[in-house]
Amino acid sequence: MRDRYACFLANHGLLTCGKDLETAFSVAGEVERMAEIYWRAKNVGTPVILSDVEVDTMLVKFKSYGQVKEK
Repeated sequence: MRDRYACFLANHGLLTCGKDLETAFSVAGEVERMAEIYWRAKNVGTPVILSDVEVDTMLVKFKSYGQVKEK
């Protein structure tokens, strides 16, 4: 899995990891939530998948998302 925290195993299901059991369980919950969002989007049309560059851009923006800047 190298730099990943989760993967799907064909005919088996989801495999997650983390620094401890609680973290691995949290990763599993997040993957399940994202899978549900994707499933719901597929039910109403064709979801637009972000490119790697777009995902990287969003990750940078989310680092300061909702943060109040002090003057």
